[in-house]
Amino acid sequence: MKDRTFNISGFREIVEEIKQANKGLRAEAIGRLLSFDGLIRHYKNKDTRRSVFAASQAFEYPHEYHTAKKLAAVNYDVVLVPEGYFTRYQKKFDVFLARDYVLLEADLKCITTVSARTLAKRIKEGSEQASRVVLDITSPIQKNILIDGLKEGCERNEQLVEVMLFYNSKFYRFPKDEVLSKNVWKIFK
Repeated sequence: MKDRTFNISGFREIVEEIKQANKGLRAEAIGRLLSFDGLIRHYKNKDTRRSVFAASQAFEYPHEYHTAKKLAAVNYDVVLVPEGYFTRYQKKFDVFLARDYVLLEADLKCITTVSARTLAKRIKEGSEQASRVVLDITSPIQKNILIDGLKEGCERNEQLVEVMLFYNSKFYRFPKDEVLSKNVWKIFK
């Protein structure tokens, strides 16, 4: 449920400012975004000091909060995109990931399947929303099936830039080209 006092226009203005700013000004603007009036801090990681923010009191999907906490643990501040942020025809990604002077748009996917084809489908669905897809693997999928699904999801996928992945209690970041190379097998050893 959206807080009626949340200023979506002001929030959108800061995001646009971040996109246009140079490196030094981006860090300051990201700080203003993270302290934007109406954002609620739902979680703060005691080790990284990174937080999860949302404009609403509750999360629409429980996996979003679970994955966002994992992202905070690997040193990202996470802002769930507030309701009303998108215009009718825009891609509707889930979160902004912030660290220092970097602000990334990402779509979150919780993977409960052990099927390479279903994993690939979820990657392609996510890339239609954002060029970065965060996969939280909660199934006992085998490494070779995971890699097959990653490769299939990245093939002929011009929109995708990067896959961020939680698998077997580890965090990985793969540029799409790395997934499509033979080196991906070495990373999971």
